[in-house]
Amino acid sequence: MSNQISTQTISFNNQSLVTFEQDCVHYTAMKPICDNIGLEWGSQYNRIKRDDVLNSVIFIMKMTGNDGKDYQMICLPIEYLNGWLFGIDVNRCKPEIRKTLIKYKKECYQALHDYWFKGKAERTINPEQQQAIQEAVVKAHHRTGMSYAEIYRQLKSLFKVGKYDQLKPSQFEDAIGFLTTLGNSYAPIDRMDNLELTEQEWLDWQNFYYAVTRFSESVETLMHALRPFRSHQQSSVEFNLDVVQRYIRTTNPAVRKINDRINHTNRRPLAIGHYNESATSVAVFK
Repeated sequence: MSNQISTQTISFNNQSLVTFEQDCVHYTAMKPICDNIGLEWGSQYNRIKRDDVLNSVIFIMKMTGNDGKDYQMICLPIEYLNGWLFGIDVNRCKPEIRKTLIKYKKECYQALHDYWFKGKAERTINPEQQQAIQEAVVKAHHRTGMSYAEIYRQLKSLFKVGKYDQLKPSQFEDAIGFLTTLGNSYAPIDRMDNLELTEQEWLDWQNFYYAVTRFSESVETLMHALRPFRSHQQSSVEFNLDVVQRYIRTTNPAVRKINDRINHTNRRPLAIGHYNESATSVAVFK
């Protein structure tokens, strides 16, 4: 092994953890973790040595203390830390962290189930984020008058989850954004009985609607082609594409109503599905 060792602080379960890199493998010292959660180090070290898997990946780092004496620091690779934590007896830990550790162990059980039965295991939003979703739903209910069931239905449909607490952390901000703007589509608007627009303006509006429709189809085709190269940015694009397509579907009946209204005024209707040529006559709703 190389003698070159570097340190790095990483986030592990929302806690800062100092790691040591040795030959491209990140290790962490185990005794400080045991001290932090109230575990007796000697018994845990014996447990690690008894475990065939953990014992095979132990890395002993020699350090010189402030007193000038040499010490050995027992370390495990980061990827094995989850398994060690999973096997901890929560009754041996500090009372104030037992609830967190139990929650963590439940997540481990769920992750193992999802990996073996669904082919992959993904983290979901944490309790604080779940609370934020619930509060946003309440605000959306009061703002729009929609039922809680309908708001949750739309949220789950948009993000393709069975329950709102199955949202991925990467979807959280988009979910909050969706709930925050949900009422916009239900805001009352003034009637347009006396609205005067040139036929060119009507055609421009129609072409804009059609251009958005065609653009969303092009983006969808592109996203399918890029699917093998997954990234966080693609998830954001997919979310925005879903929003655009949803509003295209929900506004389509309104566009058809405008068509009917224009037909009643003997004006050229908006031909949904293709671009129109320009015109100069005036369309008036009366």
